[in-house]
Amino acid sequence: MSKTVGLQLRQARQEHGLTIEEVAIATRIRAHYVRLLEAGEFSALPSKAQARGFLRSYANYLELDAANLLGDLETGSPTSEHKEIPAEGTAMQGVDPEFQSTSQVLRAVVRTSDFSSDVTQQTPISSQVFFTEIGSRLQKQRELLGLTFEEIERHTRLRKHYLQALETGDLKGLPSPVQARGMLNNYAVFLGLDPEPLLLLYAEGLQDQLAVRRAAEKPSPKNARQRKEGQRSGSFPIDLVIGGIIGILIVAFLFWGGLRILSARSQEQAVGPTAPSIAEVLLASPTASASPTPEPATPLLPPTLTLAAGVIVTDSVSGEILTASQEGNVMIQLIIQRRTWLKVNVDGQVEFEGRVIPGGALSFVGDTAVEILAGNGEALRVIFNQQDIGVLGDYGEVVNLIFTAQGVIEPTPTITFTPSATSPISILPSPTSVLPPIPGTATPVQGTPELP
Repeated sequence: MSKTVGLQLRQARQEHGLTIEEVAIATRIRAHYVRLLEAGEFSALPSKAQARGFLRSYANYLELDAANLLGDLETGSPTSEHKEIPAEGTAMQGVDPEFQSTSQVLRAVVRTSDFSSDVTQQTPISSQVFFTEIGSRLQKQRELLGLTFEEIERHTRLRKHYLQALETGDLKGLPSPVQARGMLNNYAVFLGLDPEPLLLLYAEGLQDQLAVRRAAEKPSPKNARQRKEGQRSGSFPIDLVIGGIIGILIVAFLFWGGLRILSARSQEQAVGPTAPSIAEVLLASPTASASPTPEPATPLLPPTLTLAAGVIVTDSVSGEILTASQEGNVMIQLIIQRRTWLKVNVDGQVEFEGRVIPGGALSFVGDTAVEILAGNGEALRVIFNQQDIGVLGDYGEVVNLIFTAQGVIEPTPTITFTPSATSPISILPSPTSVLPPIPGTATPVQGTPELP
């Protein structure tokens, strides 16, 4: 009676007195894959190529004919078993002592290999040794499964030259360390290996490479000492020279700025008093020169003054009557403080009429009189014959003053006649004249035409 593939594997393992865990360690096939092989569940494996590889490796380990088992698998022998699998680790009775000694040797080999691998990982070796160890494990497992690079490339989508670079430990043939780590993980999983130990070896190799690179970049103590001695004996560093030049330039600029400020102050103190403003000239001028023509208006910034209105304007300080000068001329200076409409008549002639803006000054000279009419009395400050009489009036007050040689007067208001209501005129008929009668003619009746 022929036996199924899975049953043959399980019976052979039990005859050798091995457990599934021991087989997994020795063949580097995961324990659940071993259980699937013994149960005949080949369809549950990742791929057909892995199933054939695992079956070949497991059969060779149990000293079975792998070709016959693969042939049974290809011819479609039953792949599932429903018989109860004995408990793991139980040895069959009547087992040949030779097989028991073989199992003990295998266990010792497995333990020795594990111990040696631990010692190798703890020994400080170069990074290339780590990568070579990873490649050798991958190559052994691939050869144990009887897989080619073409089959692995077809199932894992990893290029053949990348697989060869992983098995030879050549990281230069891989795109980047991150991609190499992913390829290593996929390759190990496909071969049925535990990827964690391989990834740890890969990480240690990268760390060793980094340490070697840093050690090469770090100068030796002897070179550092020589460099320090060269710096002491040689010239100053370039950064120190540049910093010193910048500091000197800053100090020189500050010194130059201080000298400029001091020279400007000394020049201000040495320069005499500046020319007086127009307002000061108008206020401080002792006499007014007589001129038959009026002077043009000149801008002036006026201060704020007040005016005491009246027929005869007096000084707000001394109380004296403001009269014209001894020469008999009338001179008026108007300092504009606000916007207003202004009309000035000099000796009966209109000299100015229009709007004025603050900050200006107007000067007028007349022989007999100067009349000022303003729409805002507070907008004008008047200087009459070198005497400041202040503003003409209040804000918005219409002011009309006449300045003469005798003083300041207000013009006499003109009488405006108001027409009175009259009775309506009635038209009466006028009497009609009566012509004297002509002798020998009849006298016509009044109001009736005479017939011929």
